[in-house]
Amino acid sequence: MKKGFLGVFVSVLLVFILTACQTSASLNSYKVDSSNNVGKNTQDKTEEKNSVTTNEKISSFNVAGESESSFSVGDSQQVNGLTVTLVNVRQIVVDHIKPNKDQFVVIEMRVENKGEKAVHITSLPQINLIANNEKQDMAILSQTKGDLNITIQPGEGITGEIAFDSSKSDVYSLVFKELETEKDIVWNFTHEKIHTNAKK
Repeated sequence: MKKGFLGVFVSVLLVFILTACQTSASLNSYKVDSSNNVGKNTQDKTEEKNSVTTNEKISSFNVAGESESSFSVGDSQQVNGLTVTLVNVRQIVVDHIKPNKDQFVVIEMRVENKGEKAVHITSLPQINLIANNEKQDMAILSQTKGDLNITIQPGEGITGEIAFDSSKSDVYSLVFKELETEKDIVWNFTHEKIHTNAKK
């Protein structure tokens, strides 16, 4: 009788131990999976955040047509009655003034008004230089020629330069914003192009 009772007790104890082990294994498995999912979700959120940041930078310009990839130095573009030409880009060295970043980049542009009403051009905020996906600072230098802050009458045009305190980049983008339509036209050029036109 005692042996029978002892056998039953041992059997029940073994079943209890096996059940506890399976439950513990299941819980551990769940914890690992949960940890992996948390890591994956964190990674996904990080990638999503980076994607949003990049898109915000790109979408901050309302590019007209195929402008973003098609035009470079010397090309003209039309937007809302204006013909805008990126005439030249050059680096300028000023003996008594040092750039806060890497270099002074001078942009020469021509804007022609082929519309029927006068158009006022304002270099800030209409003209921006982009390097390393960031807007560069405008620099006020006496070495620039002409004026890009002026009202252009119908049938007239202006040519002028604007300087930027710019970081070095493999590729630069110049963005001109037409204020009435808020459309942007873009030119791309390389760092080598700037040095080709370097002057003191």
